[in-house]
Amino acid sequence: QHPASMVRADSSAHLDRADRLLEASTKWALVDPQIAVADASMPIAQGYESLQRLRRAATWAGINGARLEDPVAAVDEDLIDFLGRDAMPGSRKPEVASAARAGLVRGFGLSPEVLHLLDGDAVERLDHAASAIADELYSHARRANPSAEEVVDLTARVQADVALVAETLADVAPLIESASASMASDGSVVALDLDCAKGEEGSGEAWRAHGVDVFSYNSFILGRITPQVILTRRPHGPVTDELCRIARERNIVVRMMDEADRGLNVADARLVKGERDDVTEAGTQDGTRIPTLGSRFTTRLPHEEGGIDPRSSAQLAKLRNSYCGETAVILGNGPSLNETDLDLLRDQHTFGVNSIFLARDRLSEPLSFYVVEDRAVFADNVDAIKRYEAGVRFFPCQYRHHFSEKEIGENTIFFRMNTGFYRHDTGTNGHPRFSTCAPQRLYCGQSVTIINLQLAHWLGFRKVVLIGMDFSYSIPETADRSGDVIVSRGPDQNHFHPDYFGYGKTWHDPKLDRVLVSYRLCNEIYRASGRSIVNATVGGELEVFERQPLAEALRSP
Repeated sequence: QHPASMVRADSSAHLDRADRLLEASTKWALVDPQIAVADASMPIAQGYESLQRLRRAATWAGINGARLEDPVAAVDEDLIDFLGRDAMPGSRKPEVASAARAGLVRGFGLSPEVLHLLDGDAVERLDHAASAIADELYSHARRANPSAEEVVDLTARVQADVALVAETLADVAPLIESASASMASDGSVVALDLDCAKGEEGSGEAWRAHGVDVFSYNSFILGRITPQVILTRRPHGPVTDELCRIARERNIVVRMMDEADRGLNVADARLVKGERDDVTEAGTQDGTRIPTLGSRFTTRLPHEEGGIDPRSSAQLAKLRNSYCGETAVILGNGPSLNETDLDLLRDQHTFGVNSIFLARDRLSEPLSFYVVEDRAVFADNVDAIKRYEAGVRFFPCQYRHHFSEKEIGENTIFFRMNTGFYRHDTGTNGHPRFSTCAPQRLYCGQSVTIINLQLAHWLGFRKVVLIGMDFSYSIPETADRSGDVIVSRGPDQNHFHPDYFGYGKTWHDPKLDRVLVSYRLCNEIYRASGRSIVNATVGGELEVFERQPLAEALRSP
């Protein structure tokens, strides 16, 4: 699923890591008792041998104990010597008790049929004897004391003055600037990479490009790195919220910067130990806190998206940066498209969406890319959408079952669509996100244009020109409305063609305020990666992006 994984991107480093891991598995380790049972310090091979000896001893004790008044007495000196000198795998005691029970069953000569007929008291006595044998064996565990050169220290901690936490690559530069402006020259600044827990949004790669030492999400959660201050930037997703909560529980200062306060003084923040912010703590219904290590979000993430199409994922991976440095035009479907000289799009890379097929007679050549997101649009136009030809067609995996194998050519790609922006059950409702790994997922953002901008970024386009983005809607009084779902009862006045959402067509409340939030993030992402989005729409209300006339936008670099 991840085209940038180590095994693909750097196989030699992958093998080097594997070599070191295998070598380390033969050594003893110092482990944190708050994280792992003490027996995790054993070399893997010795731990496996110790467990097998323990299980064998338990079975043998059960067989012999069946003829004794006290079955535990079967744990004699010979069995204790057989166990050897190594520590026992403490977390596997249920397996040892199970082995002792199996031995007792054999010792008593109980067939499965007879065992099934035993009453509850007899079964309870059998289980009690097995548990007692396991306890006795564990009481004779003798721990080895390896020499210092045999031990790998896994308890080492990294101290840092400030740890920077970014949601996306757009947050990286502002956080570095804020830390640099307020830190003493000898202060240590590191970054925490959360992408593995919340989805790829480019921050990990951006940290490394800026030369900042990066530590994984798990390094912080498991206590391997302990900063004095965490500096982050709103808005937050659920993973960052959770990380900030855990940090406060450890008396680490958490400071937030947002659009209105980029000049935050990190040095002063360090003096305010224990200061809390307005993040609600997770808890049970009675208000008590639920202790946790790691992100609960990973259990909710699957609810936001469907499966992945392996063939399409591989195709998307091959398309990365295939248009590096070029310009693309994304066609919106507003009324201003009728006032736009579409002949200027000849020989340009173009994205079209939804019912753009109603303008096919005005387009001099097929679109380069065609994208559909909205389920209502797809349901109302499924046959026309499936027939529409373009260079490459992108559809969500959720719609794949509508296509027969004959209808899926090499130019049809199904992407994993994340709908968390619309959902209330995962903590990401209305939270804008931008995927920098299209084979992994693409995020919804209240407009199909957000999907297009993520695809264009993945394909490597340096400049994206928007046309037909009027950013203005009116809901006719004649329309039927139920919540956010609207059914037209007349011609469409909001798009370039009256049949776009014409009589009987279903559409959704555009919620332009939410679209605006996503547009702002896209604009930041493109600027942070040295690219640009310009608006060449004739008129309209969209002012987030720089404006240029279409002819000029296509000429200028």
